[in-house]
Formats: sequence, structure tokens, C-alpha cells
Amino acid sequence: MKLAALLILFPLGILVAAWVIKQRENRATAQAQSGAQFPPQYSFREIVRDPSARDMMEFDRGLEQSMIQVLADGPTVRLIDNLVQESTYKTAQRAIRIAGSRVVPDLMKALEDPRFRVKIEHKPGEYPERVEPVETVIECLGEIGARRAIQKLSRFVEDDSERVRKATALALGSMGDESALPAITRCFADDEDYVRSYALSGVQHALRSNSAAPEFRAAIFEPICALVEWEGAGARNGAPEVLIELDRDRAISFLSDPVRLRPDSPGLKDTLRALRRANATVDEVALLGIVETYESRKERYPGAQILGECLPLLAQSGSSRAREVIHRGFASHDAKVRRGAGEALAALEGVNEPFRYAWEREESVGWEGLEPTQRWVLSVRILIDEVNNGGFSQYFWNSSADTWKHASNGLHAIGAHETLRLLIQATSFFGQDGPSTDRDVRTEQLAKLVNDKDDDNLFGGLETEFYEDRDDREALLLKFVAEHAQDFRD
Repeated sequence: MKLAALLILFPLGILVAAWVIKQRENRATAQAQSGAQFPPQYSFREIVRDPSARDMMEFDRGLEQSMIQVLADGPTVRLIDNLVQESTYKTAQRAIRIAGSRVVPDLMKALEDPRFRVKIEHKPGEYPERVEPVETVIECLGEIGARRAIQKLSRFVEDDSERVRKATALALGSMGDESALPAITRCFADDEDYVRSYALSGVQHALRSNSAAPEFRAAIFEPICALVEWEGAGARNGAPEVLIELDRDRAISFLSDPVRLRPDSPGLKDTLRALRRANATVDEVALLGIVETYESRKERYPGAQILGECLPLLAQSGSSRAREVIHRGFASHDAKVRRGAGEALAALEGVNEPFRYAWEREESVGWEGLEPTQRWVLSVRILIDEVNNGGFSQYFWNSSADTWKHASNGLHAIGAHETLRLLIQATSFFGQDGPSTDRDVRTEQLAKLVNDKDDDNLFGGLETEFYEDRDDREALLLKFVAEHAQDFRD
């Protein structure tokens, strides 16, 4: 009987699934052809109150993807027309990414189309996502990597609109083509710091997507060097890091030059950060000189940030003087200095990327195969990141809270007693046993809590205290890693 029932139900299930998919595709086609805006997404508040909304959201995402695919497969003229309208341009832009190079000729025509230079009206005080539709056209050309459009795009680096120049700088930089160098160099010299930083972000995108040509990589190094000591902070912030990505050895040699490691060198904090992230070896005498200067000044900005970047670099030498400075840093009154000291303490024990190491081990041996110390550190890391991002409701709603008991043990182990108190109070809302470690059950529990109390800000008071971080959790985590270094290195 069971077999007979299965033989009947299986083809029926296939037919139902096919019908649902067909209905979704028909609805998507109708919406795409009418240029209608896709229905608004569910808010997180709605999903918390009604867990079934998650399934509907997944269905709507599938519908949205179907609609975008219909648009991508359709006439390019419709795609371009939809870029003009505020209600449809985001969906059209996503479809253009799928359609790719076949849309480029029409996008290049749109650069000359007066419809795309009409100013968009916005409410007073509102920060617009775009001021003119041409910004989206330029973005699309950059996302596609339309190198044949470089000549036409290059004239926009002199445009009166800062927004248009920003979009152009990002698009040209992301193409990673040598023919765009004159225009990118002009962007690096723009009066607006945002334009310079967008050009740099574009170059970084080209590097990370492996779309930068070898000739481009070689030629762009010197122009970026000039940004390292630029008075404007925006582009300077990222310049040292991009240099490292372009040519690590050449960049370290340039950035660790004593001229750039003077206590009052422009962009010192960003230079030190790039060297730290590159795990570079830096002259100990220069670093100690920086530490001595900023310890004596006792200024929080930028002194604390600079000291926080210096200490992990000092750990490279491992000298008794360096160790003394690092331990003194961990007793600092400033959290940024203590966190830098915590990272340095771990580095002294041969641990450079403890969280990455633990996650890679989890992928290899599974959660239960981890050492308790590794589970505690990862669980605390998850808790911190989730609550900082979206509060306790997000933490409990996501699968992250499957490990809340490990997080509780971890907070106790690292000595984060205030945070442990907050977690215990948050879990107590769910009853004596706390929230379930099964996500589906837990989301139902959370929905009942929020609906019964009719309070979407159920954990608001606890979150305020959490964000104050009286424990200095990051420093305690790193200190704990240093004390159990054997579990966070090969």
C-alpha cells in the first residue's frame, strides 16, 4: 500500500511543482513586460513576527530572479528604457549584468541621450541614491567591463556633477585597462576626495576580480604612491592597501621607508595598517620611535589608532623591548590600543589569523571535531558580529544562535562577564531552558515572545549595554587565543 501511494503521489508532486514554477514564471514575465516594480521585500520585523514569511520571501526571491532573467533575455531597448525610471532602474540594472556585452552598444548610446541627464527630484534632506540616470548607465558599463566604452566614458571625468565623476572613476578603475590610465590619473587629482577614493576602489576591484591587465598593474603603481601622502583622507586611507595588492614586495619597500614611518608622516595610520595586514617586517627602531612619540602625547586620535597598528608589527621582532611595550599596551585605557596589544600577544605566540584558522578547521573536521577552545572562540565571534549587526533578535532568528550555549561558555572562559550577564538575560526571555538550539523551533519561540509582548524592541535595553562593550571583548578574545595558541596554529 505504501509503495502504491508513493507511485501515485510522486508524479503528482512533480506536476504541482511544475505548476508553481510555471505560475511564477508567468507572473514574472507579466511584471517584467509591464515594467512594474517588484513587490517590496518583507521587513525583518515582519519575518520575526511571522516565521512563515521566510518561505514566502524565498518564493518572491525566486520570482524576482525569474523576472530579471525575462528582462535579460528580452529586447535591450526595454532594459535601457527601464533605467530611466526610478521605480524600475534597480531591477533593470541587475538584468543588464546578466545580459552582459550585448547591451553595451545601447548603453553607449544612452550616454548621449538627454533623458539620462534630467535631474531627479528628491525630498529636502533626503540623500538620493542617484541624481541623474546617467550615473546608472555608467555603473552598468563598469560592471560589464565594457572596455570599448572607455573613450566615451573618459570625457565624464571633467563633468560638472561630482556624482557623475564618482561613477565614472569607479567604472574606469574597475576595467583595469591601460587605455583608461590618463582618465584614472585625472580622477586621482580631482578636487573631490570621494572621486579619488572611488577611482582607487575601482582599481582594487579590478585587482580582486583578476581583470587588471599586466601593463595596467605596472603603470598604475606610481600614481597610487602619490595618494599615500595626499592631504585628503578618503583616497589616502586605501592607497597603501591597494599598493600591497598590486605588488607586495615593491609596496612594502615603499611603505616601510623611514620617510613614511616618521611620527608625523601623513597617512601614518593607514600605512601601518597595510603593513600589519601584509604581515610585513618593519624596522623595530622606527616603530619604537612612533610608540614613544604617541605614548607621550596621550592623544586618543589619531594616537590610539596608530599605537594599535604599531603593536602587532612590533611583535615581528619578538625582542624583550617589544614585549615590554606590547604588555604595557594591553594595560592601556584605550580599547583600540588594547586590541592592538591583544593581536600582538597572539602574534608573539605565532598566531596571526586565529578566526580564519578555526573556521577552516571547522570545515575540515566539523563542529564537534573542534577543540572546546575553538568552539568557544568561534561562538563568541558569531555572537559579537550578529548582535553588533542586527541585535539579539537577529542573533536568535539566524542559525548563529544554534551555538548560544557554546557562546555562554566562551564568554565565561575569556572573562567577558558583563557580556555573559547580557546573554543570560536575553536567553531568559525564552524560559528556564533558554532558546532551542534548533533554528525552526527557536524562530517560533521568538515570534511568540515578540507577539505576546507586542514589542519589536524586546532586547533594546540589553543591546544598548552590549554596544557599550564594558568587557572589551575583542581584546579578551585575542588574549585568550594567545594563551591557547596551540589550538590556533599549525
